[in-house]
Amino acid sequence: MKHFFELLIQYKFLILALFIAISGFGYNAYKTIPIDAFPDITPKQVVIYTESVGNGAGDIEKLITYPIEAAMSGLPGVKMILSNSMFGLSYVSIFFEDGYDTYLLRQLVTERLNTIDIPKGWGVPVMGPNTTGLGQVLWYALEDKENLYSPSVLREIHEYAVTPLLKAVDGVEKRLFLGGGIKSNMRYS
Repeated sequence: MKHFFELLIQYKFLILALFIAISGFGYNAYKTIPIDAFPDITPKQVVIYTESVGNGAGDIEKLITYPIEAAMSGLPGVKMILSNSMFGLSYVSIFFEDGYDTYLLRQLVTERLNTIDIPKGWGVPVMGPNTTGLGQVLWYALEDKENLYSPSVLREIHEYAVTPLLKAVDGVEKRLFLGGGIKSNMRYS
């Protein structure tokens, strides 16, 4: 042990330079490595929603969800396809292998969506926002517990009061809303 301390004293400037170099690399790593409190370990995915107002889950599965699943199953890098058909909504989530560019995958899905033949009046498939499973943070519902407003009025309240407030929040990429009566002159964001 005595010999070790003699070496430290003899090469003190070399040891000091080595300490400074290692500290510099550590500080650089501290500043440049992205660290997240909740690391996103979900695979790359593209979500497709189709709102089909007034139609039952069985019909939506047969006429909307299954054709979307069949069209997407041949895409390169598809690892898994999960879907859910419920009253008025078809939800298809396509999971891809790592190593593919997200925007390329979204382009391929868009091209395939254009080839799907959904019966007229049954809805139009729409790609969800470019997020991962951890990116869907907030689900909410506007409820009228006293039955003062119709579904179309609640939808208008959402469109003209709630949506502008959500648009102002930094980091909110897209809002997806379901339900409510749709007025013919309403626009979607």
